[in-house]
Amino acid sequence: MIKIYTAPSCVSCRKAKKYFKDNNILFVEKNIINTKLQRDDILRMLMSSDNGFEDIISTRSKIFREKKFTIPSGHTEPHTG
Repeated sequence: MIKIYTAPSCVSCRKAKKYFKDNNILFVEKNIINTKLQRDDILRMLMSSDNGFEDIISTRSKIFREKKFTIPSGHTEPHTG
């Protein structure tokens, strides 16, 4: 079964859920705002991505900008600035 990690304000998340529902694709949703991500969740997402954190972290998000995170080229972990 597919597991999707969502946030209520995420338009792409809503589109993905609608697609799965419209096409009768079973999925499990994990809301990352209401449920703390575990290390295994993050590792699973990174292993499924092509570009590491760049694929799973929205650098345009409010929290990312507020915390002044940066992702240096060639690194896989965000750093605070």
